[in-house]
Amino acid sequence: MLVKEKSPPRAKNDAVLADVAPKRTKCPIEKLGLGLLSFWFLNHDLEEAELTRQIEELKDKGFSGFFMHPRGGLNVPYGSRSWNDVIKFCVLEARRVGLEAWLYDEDPYPSGVAGGRVTIEHPEYRATELVPKIVQIEEAGHLVVDLPPGELIAAYLICGREIRRIDEWAGLVRSRWTQFHSSSTYYPPYHDGSPHWRAMTLAPHYRLKFEAESGDATVVAFTRQEVIQAPWGHYSDLLNPKAVELFLRYTHEHYGRMLEKECGSVVPGIFTDEAKLKGLLPWSHLVPQWFFEVCGHSLWEKLPHLVLEIDQQTPFFRWAYRKALALGLRSAMVEPMIEACGRNKLLLTGHVSPEEDPILQAICVPGIMGVIGRMDIPGTDHIGAGLGNARKSLLHLSPKLASSAAHGHKKKFVACEAFAVCDWAQDVASLTKATHWLFALGINRIVTHGQFYSIDGLRKREAPPSQFFQASYWEHFESFSRMVEMMSRELTRGRHQAPLLVYYPEESFMALVGGMPGGTSGKPEFEMRESLGKLAHQLLVAGYDFDLADEEIFQKVAMVNGAVTLNDEAFEVIVVPGRHLTLASWQKCKALMATGADVIFLEREITVLADEPYCVRGEDLTPDTLVAKLRETVVPLWQAQGPLIGHQRLTEEGATLFLCNNGAQDFCGNVAVTFPSPYEICRPDNGCWQRVENLDQLELAAGLGMLIRSAGDRSKISSVGQGGWEVADVKWMDWNSTFKHDNCAVLSEFRVVGSDSGEIPSWGSFDAAPLIDFLAPSVLNVSLGQRTAFRFYSATFNWSGPKTPIRLVCDSELSEGFSTFFLNGRMLNHPKRKFTYDPMNREVDITDLICEGNNRILWREKMVWEDGRECFPYDGLRLFGKFHAEYPSGRAVPAFLHAREQIYACQFPAIATQVGHSHYGGIIEYEGKFQLNCAPVQRLKIRFGHIFETMEVRFNGIPVGRLWCAPYELEIPPPLLEDDGNVLTLACSCSPANYLQALSRPSGFLGPVTWLVMT
Repeated sequence: MLVKEKSPPRAKNDAVLADVAPKRTKCPIEKLGLGLLSFWFLNHDLEEAELTRQIEELKDKGFSGFFMHPRGGLNVPYGSRSWNDVIKFCVLEARRVGLEAWLYDEDPYPSGVAGGRVTIEHPEYRATELVPKIVQIEEAGHLVVDLPPGELIAAYLICGREIRRIDEWAGLVRSRWTQFHSSSTYYPPYHDGSPHWRAMTLAPHYRLKFEAESGDATVVAFTRQEVIQAPWGHYSDLLNPKAVELFLRYTHEHYGRMLEKECGSVVPGIFTDEAKLKGLLPWSHLVPQWFFEVCGHSLWEKLPHLVLEIDQQTPFFRWAYRKALALGLRSAMVEPMIEACGRNKLLLTGHVSPEEDPILQAICVPGIMGVIGRMDIPGTDHIGAGLGNARKSLLHLSPKLASSAAHGHKKKFVACEAFAVCDWAQDVASLTKATHWLFALGINRIVTHGQFYSIDGLRKREAPPSQFFQASYWEHFESFSRMVEMMSRELTRGRHQAPLLVYYPEESFMALVGGMPGGTSGKPEFEMRESLGKLAHQLLVAGYDFDLADEEIFQKVAMVNGAVTLNDEAFEVIVVPGRHLTLASWQKCKALMATGADVIFLEREITVLADEPYCVRGEDLTPDTLVAKLRETVVPLWQAQGPLIGHQRLTEEGATLFLCNNGAQDFCGNVAVTFPSPYEICRPDNGCWQRVENLDQLELAAGLGMLIRSAGDRSKISSVGQGGWEVADVKWMDWNSTFKHDNCAVLSEFRVVGSDSGEIPSWGSFDAAPLIDFLAPSVLNVSLGQRTAFRFYSATFNWSGPKTPIRLVCDSELSEGFSTFFLNGRMLNHPKRKFTYDPMNREVDITDLICEGNNRILWREKMVWEDGRECFPYDGLRLFGKFHAEYPSGRAVPAFLHAREQIYACQFPAIATQVGHSHYGGIIEYEGKFQLNCAPVQRLKIRFGHIFETMEVRFNGIPVGRLWCAPYELEIPPPLLEDDGNVLTLACSCSPANYLQALSRPSGFLGPVTWLVMT
């Protein structure tokens, strides 16, 4: 049933929500689940039956909860009664199945505008920035300077160090002419005027016009402009307390009232997403006041320092401006949001951005560690397929900042919104590598981005992929969920243990970043950013894990019993990178050094930011020379001849270390750790702890990790290394391959013919017509240069043999409106809604219209133009059925189809493309019979060469495990062996990119199937 407006409101649900739970405080952090949390994209019509089905899917696959996240394509008016009913319904269903229902404070993101209401209803709350104009005066005389559009904030004339206001010489002009020819009488009752020309000037802007008394001077002026932000066109002024108050009223306060009895229980909290300042020089009316509070100077007198290098005080005033923005952001947005969450019993989580770039942090989120550290669950995000490594070292900063902020503000959980924008070829192995990298940097909660309610229409391109039912690996996803839950449990116990505390040089970037756009070459802030990324990577792979501390956290550091302490952590050395320090941080360094702290300054010279700046001496160390210096006095947490990074926790039982191979090659070698042997090791993907006497031959596949802990007095766990594994003698029979779902043939390449009449063109007219691939990015730039009322798209396929049921499947948005489909000249029935890969799919049975040989599908569409550009369909059509498909011309049409075999018999399991299933996105089930010829075995293991997507292994009909990442091996309980023969069944998932993007990704597995025994 569709969720729609009802009158009166849903009294039944309201009563249920009101009567169940007593009044609560915030949900205790310790009572939260440790499993995955879903970014659940609510992006279509949101029907109750489908909402229930998807919530049950999340529960079944091991999630702890979900965030109710409005996204592009949402058809339920955001903030309406209908939307409120959806939220209430989802909360009820979450309580029924035992999930956490988390709120989300925006539609879609970044947070701050309440879906656009704040800036639509109150234009005065729109974010603005200063736009500077700089003109060098080379000689005295008459000067005219046209300024950028917007309100004039201030204009200055700078001669040497002298700064003088010249606002009085500015005024408005209109300098852009337009002309037109008219026959208007200018009197509405009459229309027979004389033809005449008209012209007028447009676009008022400020102009400075004055006499320059001398050359060698500079004019700088600042105008204020509104910031443009998709998708609303504007963004909220997060430095304006009234704008933030209105935002919170529409979101946090509204949800708190509506779900009063549920907040603090089934509704633990709310996610805030990517709130930030906009523009190179963000502006609000309170900025001058905050600037004065920071440094005691008038901003109006110092504004030119933001864009010009005037004197040695310029870095100080630039820092003071960014620091003022940081204080303003905290007082206007962060603290009111935390207070609103407290009033409404909601935990606050989320993230701001950007987290990996210290330059953009200084511009968009100055004071970033203080912002995320104040959340109940500090967070970050990681988008794209790239992970931090030697080449992309800055990516390490994002999770490190979040985990360090959590440790510095004594928070248990650190969340990461992960797996976004990797496109549909993403597989579970890549999810695992990203997870292991994040956990090695201190993350301990994963928010999956995301689970799409629907991929109908362009939703499938809205930050894909969807790690949900649209992918066949979803059938095996519970195993990945359990792995993450186990890692979260292990890596939230105890406290973080690291030898180094690294000062985060935020103020140095604040002092260096100016307000003018430009290149990166030669600028000190870009050199320092590169150096900071290298420093992070070099320390990590050298075994020197660390926490970051900004100015605020650094003030909490103390010397206790000869150790540098911060909350419950102890460090051996403080490392200070960066070319600037605030006066407070420099004084803190001196106080710590006076009590015996080992503080290493990396730069040769550090400027102390004060009203009268001064310099102090450092050591001029590179990341490499720093590591060499540390080796002399500090023992690394781990040592190995390979790029291993990690995170160590100290509990009452001892240390637990998670090590991750950060290299591109597999690692096998000796690892030295700081806690005694024997050890217990655990591959997170199988969750089994095994006892080893040493770490001499530790194996870590590229990108993957291992949990290691001291065995101590723990209960006995199975040991490894007692004897050796031997390759077993196996006699294989032939394999059978079965495809458990309908095959797919993607029709994406169409020949295009225009028509004004809408009548079907002759078949011959398509032979030389342009061929366009609707799935290729180039379709965005295609232009046929024809303006016709209709367009016909033609695609062909061949059929041979007996017919099997075939359905034409498309998105709802392609079947609605002015689209009509024909097969072999006959109009098809209008496609009806039926779930194939999405709840909103439309399909029509075409079996009876298919003929032997060539078949032609025609798609008639009314021509669409947007912004003077031709628009073609964003997607192709899909044929689904039990057929075999060959593509003799590669991806190009036509496909050759015939009825597929029930079972494909072969000597060795074949991948899908080898047996006519190039666009198949379902499950392939391989079955092989074999006889194991060996003496009674103590242990039995199977090893595969390579697995694509995921594999569920069944031995003699009994599930024994799932595999999705290297090493592709699994122990089998020996009692399952049968003397008279055994059956191995392998259920492999295929990539959704096959049927969504026609990519023909490999599926199944490659390489030998090897049995290993220990007798």
